[in-house]
Amino acid sequence: CRSHVGLWTECNMLSCLYDRWRLYTKETIKSKMANAKDKLGAEDDVRKEVVHDELLTMRPQLRGLNPRMAEDLKIAFDDGRVRDTIARAEAPGLWMKHVQLSVNLEMLRNSWRSVKKKTGQLALMNK
Repeated sequence: CRSHVGLWTECNMLSCLYDRWRLYTKETIKSKMANAKDKLGAEDDVRKEVVHDELLTMRPQLRGLNPRMAEDLKIAFDDGRVRDTIARAEAPGLWMKHVQLSVNLEMLRNSWRSVKKKTGQLALMNK
């Protein structure tokens, strides 16, 4: 038969072991969460770098745009808003395509305006 002191000591030891196990588990979870956050941060950095490189290839097209019409787009490129938006998006490839199409559309608008001006000037000269 166990004595009350022996039973109390055994319960105290089990309680101590449980507390240590709980602390170890909590520390393990914290460590795993910190590692996961670091990996996600590194992944975000790589994604931003890839998007930045893609946007750099679009710079020559962007320079050719009408400054007045594409001012907001140019500012968003320069301050990194476009890069950050694309990098954080659920479908970054789709966002990148959207930006490329927006730049191409603005280029088409510019060429249309220049043709319209030239034909307008030619019509005035022919009168």
